[in-house]
Amino acid sequence: MRYITSDDKNLKQVNKIELIKKLKIWATPYYKPLLLCLFLLIIRSFITIINPIIVQKAVDNYIVPKNFNGLALILCLYISILIVGLILQYTEIVKLETTGQTIIANIKNALFKHILFLDMKFFDKSETGKLVSRIENDTNAMKSLFTYVITHGLGNLILLAGVMVVMLTYNLKLSLILFSLLPLIIILGVILDRFVSPRLINLRKIIAELSGYITEIIQGISIVQIFGQEEKVMKELNEKSLNKLNQEIPVSIMFNTFFNILFFFETLAIIPIIIIGGSLIIEGKMTIGTVILFVTFIRYLLMPIMFLSEQFAELQKGIAAASRVFELFDTNKEIQNIISTSKFGNEFTDIEFRNVWFKYNDDAEWALRDVSFYCSQNEHWAIVGPTGSGKTTIISLLLKFYLPQKGEILINGKNIKDISTYEIRKKIGLVLQDNILFSGNIYDNLVLEQDTHSHDDISNKMKDIDLDSIILKMQDGYNTELQENASNLSSGEMQLISFGRALLKNPSLLVLDEATSNIDPDTEKKIKKAMQTLLKGRTALIVAHRFSTIQNLDKILVLRHGKVIEQGNHKELITKGGFYSELNSLQVN
Repeated sequence: MRYITSDDKNLKQVNKIELIKKLKIWATPYYKPLLLCLFLLIIRSFITIINPIIVQKAVDNYIVPKNFNGLALILCLYISILIVGLILQYTEIVKLETTGQTIIANIKNALFKHILFLDMKFFDKSETGKLVSRIENDTNAMKSLFTYVITHGLGNLILLAGVMVVMLTYNLKLSLILFSLLPLIIILGVILDRFVSPRLINLRKIIAELSGYITEIIQGISIVQIFGQEEKVMKELNEKSLNKLNQEIPVSIMFNTFFNILFFFETLAIIPIIIIGGSLIIEGKMTIGTVILFVTFIRYLLMPIMFLSEQFAELQKGIAAASRVFELFDTNKEIQNIISTSKFGNEFTDIEFRNVWFKYNDDAEWALRDVSFYCSQNEHWAIVGPTGSGKTTIISLLLKFYLPQKGEILINGKNIKDISTYEIRKKIGLVLQDNILFSGNIYDNLVLEQDTHSHDDISNKMKDIDLDSIILKMQDGYNTELQENASNLSSGEMQLISFGRALLKNPSLLVLDEATSNIDPDTEKKIKKAMQTLLKGRTALIVAHRFSTIQNLDKILVLRHGKVIEQGNHKELITKGGFYSELNSLQVN
């Protein structure tokens, strides 16, 4: 089981400047609604500042002089402004949330599209659960970066500046004493950032690892239950969950400590207000309303910092998530899709492997060693050999999932490196042993968005491979919905659907990878008939373990340890009495 991928090992603390530049690219198309939210937030900030001033005026001008008529009027003004603030706040939150969700949806779509076009080498070293975590969990965690950072961050700075200006206007000495708390709070914030940032990045990695583990276990639940591995799985899950908890607890403790310090400072700041303000009241140099104003403004002075601190955890999670998401965006294709005006025609006239060497990574053994063969147009070749001999590797190279380290692969005399990947794959029909069927109905899995076929055309083609009658026996025919992993179909039915899909594509090259194994004799007969239909007028490469299906093919390529050790037709190879003859004898006996 793979849980740690190379990208996780190399994940470093994010460069915040680079991150802001990348976030700006996604936010720029939505600058109008974001500016609107910022404008609304600025107005709300002014309303927040005005309300305590109204209270101060009410106390000094109406309550102390006992002017109750004026008090009722100023109370109505206070309530009216409060209602306006609530309306603005609601509008801002709805608009900001809608914009943030839209940006995140765009990032998800772009990230998924990027992943779809990455090379197979990337998927070889990446685990499904972690990729799902990045597409879904990490992008969702980024939302705070497009909401609280862009608008609330600036809005709270404006509120902080406004409160400081008003306080200085009322009393310079008292204001400066209270402002002395701000550097201490900023220093604590920097310390918190340095402590929390790397831990949250590591926490995102642990969460992805945990998601990958759960995904893998659910996918293989039958094996877990058959081998009685439930207790072992629970033990491993508990260990991973405990690891996650051990990362979360120090972060939570640090945040709670920081908040408690802020509340302590808020309480502490009231002392100089009472001492200095009380003295000034006695001297007649300050009013009771002004003292109340300063007590209120202490909260407003610390509120922006407290708000940013409360959102700090989400922001740090967003930064950690964004670093993982953009790292995935930065993953480049090694096999670039060549855009070339040079076409190699509508059909494969010939395929040639010329001294091809290939291994899946730098540390691995060679999967293919100096492989050479030439397949002419409309020839049918079989590729046989023991497990691990390189059969599937040849198919993967032909489909341009990988490129060889040495040697050349030629299609119609042109190097595969110089031919568009799209041009190659659209002319190949592929049938795998492990048939991949997608959610939806049988019809959708047959056409795969190939809109050129009518229902009658599809039905007639399926009759050619005896699939139409099988489908029509199902409750909803072609509209039969497939269950998870197509569990409501037999392996033979799934394989025939794969044959039908290849037939509708009408390829010039047919590739059958292990397509006749793991099936019963009756289904094998239907598969043989379907093969004969598919092979007519097409070039074909067939990987098979059952030699009974390949005896009439034009050529057989025999592999062993990544080398071509024999090639010829069935009769020639049997007469030769070599490795192929030994394998055939083992199957016959």
